[in-house]
Amino acid sequence: MPQLDPALILYVLIGYFLVLFGISIYTSRKANNNSFYLGNHQSPWYILVYGLIGTSISGISLLSVTGKVMSSSFGYMQTALGFAFGYFVIAYVLLPIYYRYNVTSIYQYLNLRYGKSSQVSGSILFLVSRSMGAAIRLSLMAVILHNFVFSKLSAEFPFWLTVLIILTMIYLYTFKGGIKTIIWTDTIQTTLLLLTVVVSFVMVKNLIHEGWGDITSTLYHSKITDFFPNGFLGKNSFVELFVSGVFLTVGMTGLDQAMMQRSLSARNLKDAQKNLLTFSWVIVLVNFMLLCIGALLSYYFAKNNLPLGKTDNMFFEVATHSFGVVAGIIFILGFAASTFSSSDDAMTAITTSFAVDFLKWDDSKPEWKRKLLHAFVALFLFVLIVTVCAGMQGAAIDNVLLVASYTYAPLLGMFFFGIITRKKVNDAYVAIIAVLTPLATVAVNIGLGMNYVKENMDKLPDDFFSYNLFNRIMLYVSKGNGNITIVYSAAFCALLLYFASLLSSQELE
Repeated sequence: MPQLDPALILYVLIGYFLVLFGISIYTSRKANNNSFYLGNHQSPWYILVYGLIGTSISGISLLSVTGKVMSSSFGYMQTALGFAFGYFVIAYVLLPIYYRYNVTSIYQYLNLRYGKSSQVSGSILFLVSRSMGAAIRLSLMAVILHNFVFSKLSAEFPFWLTVLIILTMIYLYTFKGGIKTIIWTDTIQTTLLLLTVVVSFVMVKNLIHEGWGDITSTLYHSKITDFFPNGFLGKNSFVELFVSGVFLTVGMTGLDQAMMQRSLSARNLKDAQKNLLTFSWVIVLVNFMLLCIGALLSYYFAKNNLPLGKTDNMFFEVATHSFGVVAGIIFILGFAASTFSSSDDAMTAITTSFAVDFLKWDDSKPEWKRKLLHAFVALFLFVLIVTVCAGMQGAAIDNVLLVASYTYAPLLGMFFFGIITRKKVNDAYVAIIAVLTPLATVAVNIGLGMNYVKENMDKLPDDFFSYNLFNRIMLYVSKGNGNITIVYSAAFCALLLYFASLLSSQELE
């Protein structure tokens, strides 16, 4: 089949952006600050749940989850099942609280429960996590587009310009309408993502040139479709991955302003709950489809003795070189859509959180100030991608979950200690604990990770000692307690809050 011409890929992306820009112009008519933050509370629940697919299944999931099959078989499904259970916790525990207090930023709850310093510290944790998460997602897209498109068109095309182009495109279709626009652009982006998954599944199967029976038998006997590669108990076992999946979902969705901003734009609590409960089974189904594609890709590479590069690039390379023009274009659109969908709401939510939690802005502030702040957020992401994220090692999905484990853990401790107990804690102590928890967790896991490195020198990548300091730290913390870090860290935060509450014998009235 003919390869996709880099110029054609570029034209497709430009055309796609123009469609999104046109939608933003239409949906942002008469838009104000409340439209940007909460969509005027007029978002239909079925539109929210459909758009949530594109937001949660980002470009990282499309490329990185499929690539993870190479190293962990279908083990990721154990985490995905934990995701599904986590949505029930969000729907029935967190959403009622957010609607009861009528919050714009979910971290306003921390102000109501503990005080202003707690709200600021919670927002800081979100900003760090969401900024890093969005930067990692966008850096994956930027690296791939730069390597497969822009550098092919011009060998001297700088990487930073690729990043700038992507961020400018996202800014232009979100700066006015915000969440009101994103709710509707995500319906298109989700449609393209789902179409990409289905088309890719069929195309990769056709590349193998075997019947389903032969393919299924080969994959089964190769153990690549094993759902429990590490058993039920122990390191990376079912229990560990499932529990960490629950905690990650509650943290990355229920305590994430970007994700909750969508649910808060629903017409009422009941509609917001329908959104999440419906999505809880959709996330399992879509992840299963991605893993099936990953298994087919693994078989295709093995059957044809193709060299394996970085697993994040595997899917993109096959799609652009072997799918043909039509299917290849669909894949490019799906990849762009999934990355844009998970990044545009991040930029909007970071802007919202900074405006409400730090600057204490309300809907009466001049819109030009909010638009300028939105531009500064885009600029900050640009610097983060170019200086830190573009050179990160390992699978992108692992890096996103790793960052989330450290930043959302204290939020889990702060929120659920406040929800479950009536104990009063000094506001200043809460803020200190919010900062101390991830720092202590990182320090412990660096120690455990360095010990692992010493004992497993033969298993390290050949170029390990050429890694920069940031990448070495990321490797150390990932080799500490791995997926279960968020559970231990959240429990540590709650324990510190309990001890802090002992300094005050009072309880909330």
